[in-house]
Amino acid sequence: MPESAARARVLLVVPPLTGLIIYPELSVPALVAALRARGRDARQADLNLAMAYEWLPRPEVAAGAVARLSPGGRRHLAAIAPYLAAERARLHASVAGGRTLDARAGERVTDLVRRYLDQRESLSPALPEVLLAYAGGGAVFEPPRGPAPDPLAWLMWMDLVRREFLAPAGWMPADVGAAASSPGPFFDAFLTVHLDPLLADGPSIVGVSIHETAQLVPALRIARRVRERLPAAHVVLGGPWCVAAADVVRNHPIVLDFADAVATGEGEDALSALADAVDAGSAWDAIPGLLFRRPDGAAGAVGPGGPDGAVADTGPARPVPLADLPPPCFDGLPLDRYPVPGVPFRTVRGCYWSRCLFCCHVPSAGAGAGGGDEACAADRGPDAVEDAVIDALVATVRDAAARGVRRLALADHATPPGVLARVASALLGAGLRVDWQALVRFDPAFDDGLFRVLARSGCRELHFGLETSSPAELTRLRKGIAAPIVDRCLAGAAAAGIEASVFVLEYPSQPAGEYAATLDFVCERRATLGWLNPARFQLGRNTTAYAHPATLGLRLPPEAASWHDPFDVPFEADGWDPDPAEWQRVTEDAFVRIMTASTAMVLSVPS
Repeated sequence: MPESAARARVLLVVPPLTGLIIYPELSVPALVAALRARGRDARQADLNLAMAYEWLPRPEVAAGAVARLSPGGRRHLAAIAPYLAAERARLHASVAGGRTLDARAGERVTDLVRRYLDQRESLSPALPEVLLAYAGGGAVFEPPRGPAPDPLAWLMWMDLVRREFLAPAGWMPADVGAAASSPGPFFDAFLTVHLDPLLADGPSIVGVSIHETAQLVPALRIARRVRERLPAAHVVLGGPWCVAAADVVRNHPIVLDFADAVATGEGEDALSALADAVDAGSAWDAIPGLLFRRPDGAAGAVGPGGPDGAVADTGPARPVPLADLPPPCFDGLPLDRYPVPGVPFRTVRGCYWSRCLFCCHVPSAGAGAGGGDEACAADRGPDAVEDAVIDALVATVRDAAARGVRRLALADHATPPGVLARVASALLGAGLRVDWQALVRFDPAFDDGLFRVLARSGCRELHFGLETSSPAELTRLRKGIAAPIVDRCLAGAAAAGIEASVFVLEYPSQPAGEYAATLDFVCERRATLGWLNPARFQLGRNTTAYAHPATLGLRLPPEAASWHDPFDVPFEADGWDPDPAEWQRVTEDAFVRIMTASTAMVLSVPS
């Protein structure tokens, strides 16, 4: 047998179902590229995309899903169309302020209302309850006809499908195990069409990359399916969820009843070493960054054990320096079918600030912190980036352009200004036309000249983290910014034609009225503001606030330790109202002010 045929083959998949993934997530294409560079046969498939935009739009699938909905789910479905119609009309009237708008201004208002409602859908935990108020007695139980006519209605339909067929009753271990083990005709039919053909040639390792907690139960059902179809294959879970939930898996290993291992850090070395171990039939103990059950609890035994085996933890994996990684590979992914056709790319690891109390992107949060080329090592400076990384970015953009895709999203937690300048220079030097965006800090290093260069290179959006306008609260949250820097960045971006959006946060122990005051601060700058990204606080497991709850006046209930949603852990706090109704009211008022100002600017410009 040829050597290549005997080597372990790897299949990597992204599980359903979340509408928050709008272009390919980077982890799987990056892993495929790294494995292929090491001579491995590696393939990929985005089952989230397949379910959302290929499977669900089929009329017979939609009809079958409707037939299986609970009574509450049928009322929810019936409410989607009237809810959206009523909300759009209400907000349009609020922004227009009784004025008769010409076609240009009317189209602008409609677009702004769409953007707000799109954001509100993803941010409102109470929306299912709000929806039911629109479900009248004569309602028609009919799903949207497809994603194109009304993308927001389609997102709401996908969310309903997820909650009805793919969500557990809660996020305790028993809830997750029960949901992953229960019969699921709807999801099984999808797997028959979209997963089973991928298993036909017998991959030795199947990796499932979990980005959102909503994908956990589908990922475990996929793992169960692989074990049924390919008993000799090994199933490995990875991705951001696994990194954030590593402690939960270690102490409450329900997911290891379905998968053979969990990768707790970046997977290039771990997957490659695992494939080598499968080839050699050797033990997994020396593979860094894995959690798995030992066979019969014995160290050094080959492969994973059964449900009674002790959990082995091989320690953190040291990330491979980004300069040593090839450009991500998007083969097998239909880039043009994503809601926002584009490609992601990472120029730095982590966040070069890494001090905010509430943020997951701190050194202790990532597996292998301090290893590889973690962003902004003290001896390199925050703007250091290797030439090889910039070359790989150019190659990625050029490859995407050949596929007809001209959008780029930097997948950095916060891209330093100096790195942005390198990106802009490289794109301009290569003569590449691309629209791109990045997450950034309000940083003194931004100036008008840099914003102009970024704009010339195709930068269209920069997303800044503000959270609060209070100087005292900015200090308490460890943001390290001040109002003059905010004003300079917003004005400079606006003058260059770059949309600058800001993140604003309502959080526990925030002084009364401070969230509303921050929205006022933002609205006063609406002439230079592109958009507003508001959020209510959710407690992430890999944050300073979780490790030291008193910093935000939090108390952790007993269930927090085993809660399987690491991005939204239960907590208690004095004065914190779990009902977001007032938050929504104040937030909507700010959006109406911003949208009204935007419409007024359109009206003031002669046709």
